Amino acid sequence: MGLIWIDNARPENLAGFPPAVIAPEVDFLAVHVYPDRGKVQVALDSLARYRAGKPIVIEETFPLRCSAAELSEFIQGSRGIASGWLEHYWGLTPADLQGTTDPASRLLLHSFELFEKLNPNR
Repeated sequence: MGLIWIDNARPENLAGFPPAVIAPEVDFLAVHVYPDRGKVQVALDSLARYRAGKPIVIEETFPLRCSAAELSEFIQGSRGIASGWLEHYWGLTPADLQGTTDPASRLLLHSFELFEKLNPNR
């Protein structure tokens, strides 16, 4: 079950699933995090409050409301909190997106490139 990120400095209070309440019932907590431009630290502080004795997986993230550089800052800053990260996948590979010119495809390609660059196993 993914905990939807609410546009608020304390999304854990508004999502309807307080981490401390649901943690005993699940193996891990999964959250959707879309950092806002200029508010990477707010997203990191909010994510830290999801600690409830279970691993945290960021099951949805994307530079939807921030720059790719800010998403990179968020992912790197969350490495001590999150156990893993996933982003959107719409069935197109980076190779499929090479040479595209529409903004949505370019954003998706840049996001793939960012995840590849930040791969901690490299």
